[in-house]
Amino acid sequence: MMKEHDDAAQKLVPESHGKMTSSEIMIVVAFALAVPLILITQLLGLGLPGLVIGGILAAVLAGGGTSALRHMPGLPEIPSFDWSVLFAPVTIEGDTLLLGRVVDADPAQPRQDDNLDTQDEQEPGPARDPVQDTADKAPTDVDALFQTAQNTAEDATMPRLGLNDIVRHTERNRYRVCIGRSLTKRGNPPVWINLYGQHLKLIGASQYGKSSLAAAILYLITRTHTPSHVLIALLDMEHKTSKLFADIPHLAEVMVNDQPVVLHAKNRDQVLTYLRYVVAVMDERYTLSEEEVEQEPILLVYLEEFLALKDYFKRLIDALSGEAKEQAKKNYAQLVYYVSEIARRGLKVKVQLLSWPLDSHEPICYGAM
Repeated sequence: MMKEHDDAAQKLVPESHGKMTSSEIMIVVAFALAVPLILITQLLGLGLPGLVIGGILAAVLAGGGTSALRHMPGLPEIPSFDWSVLFAPVTIEGDTLLLGRVVDADPAQPRQDDNLDTQDEQEPGPARDPVQDTADKAPTDVDALFQTAQNTAEDATMPRLGLNDIVRHTERNRYRVCIGRSLTKRGNPPVWINLYGQHLKLIGASQYGKSSLAAAILYLITRTHTPSHVLIALLDMEHKTSKLFADIPHLAEVMVNDQPVVLHAKNRDQVLTYLRYVVAVMDERYTLSEEEVEQEPILLVYLEEFLALKDYFKRLIDALSGEAKEQAKKNYAQLVYYVSEIARRGLKVKVQLLSWPLDSHEPICYGAM
């Protein structure tokens, strides 16, 4: 008897295809039982209900038979049958089929649709912001962006030109000076300005280096031009930048009552007085011929903090009374007149300004700067 069972088991589990799965065994057993059960129900006259009853009995007996075969000694272990494989969709060459994994289905292997079912069963959470999703996915990109910017600022700093280097590479008495390197042109070449026949205006906010730039320009001009080509009038009411050039031979002088006066103003009243002297020099040059004017040196008037000087004289008008008030009005009018005359008429006779904008509402238009 045991030998007969072994032979039957070998027929159910052929060696050529490995171990027979529980689904294969159940199908064989159910088919073998269904035919006689259905015939019996029909002989008993049960009709259609008999067919249903016969099928159910065949399935139940097949499941019990599979369990019995699994526990019979000498037979290979048969895995339990997973009924969900009967309804698992399978894609074959682009078509989705049902019942496609009844044969050779391995219930021990996870299925992709199991993960989908698990995801579908999860409770819906709050709606996600797509912008926030994008930010969450790429935090390292943002970090890298800031790190790149920091490295660029630290590692890619452009070497600056020293003043003495500029002096060594500047032709003498050509009215050209270099003010640094270009930030926009390929190779960052030196930037040259022509100071002949134009006013130089420095535009910028307070504490952003206008005075430092003015000092650098004055240094370069005086180092690359002789006094016979350029003279300087220093009109600095704060006496900060101008004191750096107090001993240069380029300081302009005028004769006042047969006495030489060096045009180096160090306070507000001196600035106003020396502006009148500069206007007098300009008027005198207008009496010369063009050839004679051409032989005269450039008179470069460095005027520091003109707007602050205007505000000072305007406040005096409001603060004083009587004759002092009238004198303050006169001084204010003279200040505006002198500077306006130099700006308007000076270039024709080589009298030029190096200053900030002459008025807070003056349009930003540059000469050489």
